[in-house]
Amino acid sequence: MATHESILDFWDLQADQFGEDPRANTPDRWIHRLELAAVSRILRPLPSPLAILDLACANGYTTFLLHQAFPEHRIIGGDLSPKMVEIAQKRLAKQGAATSPHLTFQVMDMLDLHDWRARFDVVVTIRGLINLPNAASQWTAIRQIADSLKPGGHYIAVENFRHAQENLNAVRKHLGLAPLPYRWHNCWFDEADFRQHCATLFDLAEFLPITSTYYLVTRVVYSKLCQLEGREPDYDHPIYDIATQLPAEGDYGPVKLSHWIKRA
Repeated sequence: MATHESILDFWDLQADQFGEDPRANTPDRWIHRLELAAVSRILRPLPSPLAILDLACANGYTTFLLHQAFPEHRIIGGDLSPKMVEIAQKRLAKQGAATSPHLTFQVMDMLDLHDWRARFDVVVTIRGLINLPNAASQWTAIRQIADSLKPGGHYIAVENFRHAQENLNAVRKHLGLAPLPYRWHNCWFDEADFRQHCATLFDLAEFLPITSTYYLVTRVVYSKLCQLEGREPDYDHPIYDIATQLPAEGDYGPVKLSHWIKRA
């Protein structure tokens, strides 16, 4: 059974293995494109400058991309893994403070954000809450996120949901493909429970299946072609690039975006 400590050990090992590489976060580097585009669409019309927390940022791969897209905002990347934060800080130092004056990284526990009460206009988690060991710790983190936001602040959650994974696996089974498993260090959400808990603290602006078509193309169509050809799927195949350019339809992508606004 996963614990807070065993999950932290896993991410420290990921840091040792991959360093600055986006695969430190997930072997599917293409999904960052969808996630960044969805978050950026929400940030773009908001007034500047914003104080943004990218929580559970790992090695800061997406944090750097957010900073490049929105250099006017003050962005903090926070992660529980000291090794991940060290990698991000070293990359930032190589860039030089003059080129990134509004970007910082530090070790941060999403279960204890008391020192950051009402400090942020926006908090972003990208597959961050799912790396907590159980629902109780996830609800604690959501409350901590709410407390760290100013009244009227925005919580952008890009997290994984079980029902969409079940839909995807049903299609895979129909085509003779094995189900995609859940990783041991992840605790995925029931969408109804997630909505219910967040709704006690926030008003919902939108809830979108941003990866649905992407997963159908890459985890069903491409996987079936690989099975027919007797080879393993390869994340470097151009079909991943193509799949990121398609509009999201249906409910087959477990990674979904929800946008919540803290009540004043």
